[in-house]
Amino acid sequence: MFLEFVQALLRSPRLCEGSAWVRRRFTVGECLTTEGRLGQSLFIVDHGRLAVLGRVELPDQSTLEITIAELSVGDVFGEAALIGGYESIATVRALTDGAVLEIDGAMLMIYLDDHPDQGYLFFKYLLALELDNMASTNRGMVNLSSLGCKLFGVVRQP
Repeated sequence: MFLEFVQALLRSPRLCEGSAWVRRRFTVGECLTTEGRLGQSLFIVDHGRLAVLGRVELPDQSTLEITIAELSVGDVFGEAALIGGYESIATVRALTDGAVLEIDGAMLMIYLDDHPDQGYLFFKYLLALELDNMASTNRGMVNLSSLGCKLFGVVRQP
């Protein structure tokens, strides 16, 4: 539903393809953004699958890259570009070939400020997606914590 709403927004003459947004194709293994990079674009998955990756520091000072989440059609990343000045908190790498809509965050915000009714709906849909992501992330964190406790012998049986 969010993808269809955004696609309708992008048909506005003020959000021209090529200047305000592009359909960016990706191939297996390609990184679309990397942790720590200052983001300027909002991404919406058009088709294909992506992995959201994080780094875990191990007790021996080495790091392990883990999959935090998988993204597919309609999923969003790079939301911080709508606010500006925030670094990406994860790396996003392609699991399959596919495409994303890459939208210039500053241009989108100017448009939404000028069209508050559409802006309200955009952020309402985005908030619903973010709440789903938070719930999924919380479940993943519990699973990772449980695994870590088992690995380090912290688990106590009742």
